[in-house]
Amino acid sequence: MKFNRIHLLLIFTLSTGFLEAQTHQLIISEIFADPTPSRGLPEKEFIEIKNNTLNELQLKGFKFLYGSSSAVFSENIIAPGERVIVCRKGNESELLSFGRVITLSNFSLSNDGNLLVINSPENNFVTSVNYSSSWYSVGKEDGFSLEMIDESQPCKGKENWTSSISPLGATPGAVNSVSKIIVDNELPFVISQNISENILNVYFNENVNTEGFQVQNFEVISGEYIIKKIDFDIYNPDNVLIVLDKPLAEGDVLEIKIKAIEDCVANQNADLILSFTNVPLPQKGDILISEILFNPVSGGEDFIEIKNVSNKSLNLKNWKFAKGGKDGVATNVSPISDKDFIIKPFDYLAFTKNKDFLIHQYPLSAVTTNIFELSTFPSLNNDENTVLLLDEKDLTADSVKYNEKMHNSQLINLNGVSLERTSFGLNAPILNLWQSASTDVGYATPGRKNSQEENDIQTTDFYVDKIIFNPYNEGQNKICKLIYQLPISGTSCNISILDRNGNLRKKFVNNGILGSSGQFEWDGTDDHGSLLPVGYYVFKIEVFSPNFQKIYLVKTVLAANN
Repeated sequence: MKFNRIHLLLIFTLSTGFLEAQTHQLIISEIFADPTPSRGLPEKEFIEIKNNTLNELQLKGFKFLYGSSSAVFSENIIAPGERVIVCRKGNESELLSFGRVITLSNFSLSNDGNLLVINSPENNFVTSVNYSSSWYSVGKEDGFSLEMIDESQPCKGKENWTSSISPLGATPGAVNSVSKIIVDNELPFVISQNISENILNVYFNENVNTEGFQVQNFEVISGEYIIKKIDFDIYNPDNVLIVLDKPLAEGDVLEIKIKAIEDCVANQNADLILSFTNVPLPQKGDILISEILFNPVSGGEDFIEIKNVSNKSLNLKNWKFAKGGKDGVATNVSPISDKDFIIKPFDYLAFTKNKDFLIHQYPLSAVTTNIFELSTFPSLNNDENTVLLLDEKDLTADSVKYNEKMHNSQLINLNGVSLERTSFGLNAPILNLWQSASTDVGYATPGRKNSQEENDIQTTDFYVDKIIFNPYNEGQNKICKLIYQLPISGTSCNISILDRNGNLRKKFVNNGILGSSGQFEWDGTDDHGSLLPVGYYVFKIEVFSPNFQKIYLVKTVLAANN
């Protein structure tokens, strides 16, 4: 597929004094695609457009494109900063009380999402929004509009849109209820890449600034290939296309340096080096389900984690998650990606509908770069279900039949606790193959090695990394780290801190779940949060399970203030 880049000029019409719309000077600021059930507004679809300039704009002849349909604006002048409601002709009477209305002969919005475009009479690009139902905030879908958050940054994508918080469900003709300035310091980086013959598709985490991008910004640093040109998808500026002089041969490696890449608000990253190879598809047993969260805390989301157990990079293009239905038929099928999606050797990747939730809920263990959002995701039952991993041919690559009774029996509250796979060997025992994630990691490990995964070298031991620590010191060594490695996973524990006379000073962990290895951190305080006096202290660790019981005593020294 080829995309042509369009350069637009600012044009003054001298005879009228009106300004014709330049790129993103006329913006779509609100989308009311699903007005049912009503929360106080007419059940009529609309978009809101805004003149984002200090000049009047003449809309005559401008075209509104939605999906495969289009409509043309009649003569209308929009004042500087003015917001206008745009709807289907015949619906204007019900929306006039909320602001100025412009009608179109054809107008329809999809609940699931669509590409909305406004072009000039010369068919030059003015603005677009490629919205999706996944942009809504949780619980605010039906009867709510999507509103742009920061109208000074209309070039941004999904991150600049969310559900209206207006009691009416939308704010037609008025300032958006979610309006605020977004401070964006995030640098653009590559999240995936795809190869099709001689075209390399590079997908960034956000929309990039295509102005000034030339072939000279791209340099081949390894491989016998020449970059012929660079193309962009004007409607999806997070996608850059690199056109080579010949197709990338199977097994070849090509490295390209991208210089001075900027996002659309001018955050510039350092030079990026991308490596392209014809990566093979996984074989049976190469990719396994490694972790499942099916009962998240209130307001949270499920996640499924997979592991590449092979020693080579693999391509997950067209792989999917699903639930097992009756008679073994897959339901709730959710694609991972229809593009090249590379998982590195022995790597872990977690998938969810809400990445931010996982990062916030599991700050001790979540690996941000290994967590990916999917627009659709299987709805996992809280009690029991079957999770399926399907390959590119929709064959089952792995499946897990889970049950809440597989969790550690010591746990009272299962909300937010994931099940982790303990072994990935070919002859892994079925019994105890899944365990509750450990207490010290926060009860889940999205995107990283499982807390319950068997160690290559196992020692039955608890120890502190440095026997002396000084919480009075503002420098390093303020925290005492209690580290453990155990011969089995999924044991329970009680940990207390005693002074040198054996008096209890802190109940540190009560009925916690241990992994095969991990660590706890103590800041030197008691149960009330007060710093304890200097001296010797002992961690008393009681470890127990149906097949294992042991008590450990580990000494540490709380040092004096320097």
